[in-house]
This record gives sequence, C-alpha cells and structure tokens, in this order.
Amino acid sequence: MKVISNASPLIFLGKINKLDVIEDYEVIMPKQVYEEIMKGAESGREDVHKIQELINKGIIKVEEIPVIKELKSQNIGNGEKAAISLAIDKKISLIFLNERKARRLAKFYKLRPRGTIGILCEAYKNNKINKKELKDLIQRLIKEGYRIREELIMEILKNIG
Repeated sequence: MKVISNASPLIFLGKINKLDVIEDYEVIMPKQVYEEIMKGAESGREDVHKIQELINKGIIKVEEIPVIKELKSQNIGNGEKAAISLAIDKKISLIFLNERKARRLAKFYKLRPRGTIGILCEAYKNNKINKKELKDLIQRLIKEGYRIREELIMEILKNIG
C-alpha cells in the first residue's frame, strides 16, 4: 500500500526502534521532509540514520514536489504542506501525519491521515506486534516526547483490551 509520510511519524518510530512496522508500505516522502529529517543527522541522532538506511534500501522513496498554491498560506510546517501536496498530486489518500492542524487539513482534501500511534495500532491489527508490545511502545513514545491527550490513550488501550 502506498503512503506519503511527513517527518515526525518516521522520527518517532525510529526513536522507539519500530521502523520495521512500515516495511509493508511503499513509503514516499517529499524532498522537503527528507531535508528536515537530515538536519537531525548533524546532531548524530540514531533515528535519522535508521531512516536513511530505509531510503538506501528503497523502502522509503524521496520525491520532489512543489507545494500547491492553496497550501502555501496555511499555518502548518513546510514538511506537512509538501506531504499533503504530494499526496494530492500522486492521488495517494493515506498520509502519515502527527500534527493536529495538518491532519485536519489533510481530511479537508479527502486524505486519510494516520499518526504514529495509528501506525502502531495497524501493526497490532496485522499481528506484527502483540498487545503488550503495543502498550509498551505507546509508553516509550510518550517518554520520547510524543504528545497525546490522556483521554485518547485511555480510549486506545480500552479498544485493544
């Protein structure tokens, strides 16, 4: 399944050593997102090196895309603008985004945004990770600085049992 990705879902999956859950997807990222991620390489962040490995293996592809005119004035990051532009251009509805404003905007364009926890929940549904691992990974995400409302965590944990 093809998916467009912004930086933060990949970075957070890298931080918790779970980039393997995206290997069944055909991941495409805009060049702007790639450049954003590579800024972290200068500080020696391990998650950046893991993402670069996936690019080298061809699991993640990088493509150039101009930001569509309607998005230029939106109050979201350049990576999100480029990711939404690429999804619209390629007619790929699934898009990895964490930021709430960007997700709302993506929905406006009839895209299906999925955040880091959504990616992990999908991996759980597909038996790539078990329930205990999912719960542990969510806790690790929070420790790594992933921001999520407590009510949402409780709802997710209730739904997985």
